Formats: sequence, C-alpha cells, structure tokens
Amino acid sequence: MLKMALAGLSRFLRRAEKISDEPKVGDEQAPAHMTWYEFDNGKSAGHEGTEGGVIIFDEEHPAGARITLESQTRTARFAITCGVYGTLVHTRFFENEVDAHREYELMKDRLARIAAISYPDEESAYVRAIDDFMDQFP
Repeated sequence: MLKMALAGLSRFLRRAEKISDEPKVGDEQAPAHMTWYEFDNGKSAGHEGTEGGVIIFDEEHPAGARITLESQTRTARFAITCGVYGTLVHTRFFENEVDAHREYELMKDRLARIAAISYPDEESAYVRAIDDFMDQFP
C-alpha cells in the first residue's frame, strides 16, 4: 500500500512540476528553495528515516542543508528532520499530512537562507538566523 501511495505522490509531483509557473533556478528572482535537489538521487525515498518512519521526501541544498519528511514514525504520523551541516539539526512532528507538507516547504526557504550565511565570518547573523528559525518552526 505504501508503494502505491509513493507512486501516486510521485506522479502528482511530476505533473505539478510541469505546470508550475514559479521562477526556475537561474532566474534572477528564483527563491532560495528552488535550488534544492533530491538527496542521493532520490534513492533514500521509501527507506527508513532517522525517526523510524518511511522517507517521503529527502532533499539537499548545495549551500549545505538537508531536509527530510517521513511518514509513520515512532513518535508521530509525520516527522520533518532538517539541518545545516555542522551546526544545526532539528526535528518536528505532525499528526496531519497537510500541515507536515506545508511546513516542509516553508522550512526549505529559511534553511537555504541560513546555509547561505558565511559562518563563522558572519557568526552573529548566523546565530540570529538560527534563533529566528527555531522560533518560527518549534
């Protein structure tokens, strides 16, 4: 049943990508989250994640961030685990699929912005950005 759900989700995402009128990577006004790509070429999808659930989405940003959405975790129906390599790891739990997907997308932009800050050169801005992130996404 999970394979069917993942296949359906995959078809939905391919259709949505084709009709999207959002700016693309390389466009001057493309948002930071547009540069996200599948972690390990999508090979982690369907496997067990860090929270003991099944990975639905697993994406990485070239500035050094990663975000993963799992379903059916040990703690809740859905979990988002995200981080900026070397400095931040954060997990959130959801019972509602709609909320989990919405928050996943919202978190990507903020994570990309944090990862783009030059640490430790701009340490105070970096720490402020992480504090703001944690306040917005407890």
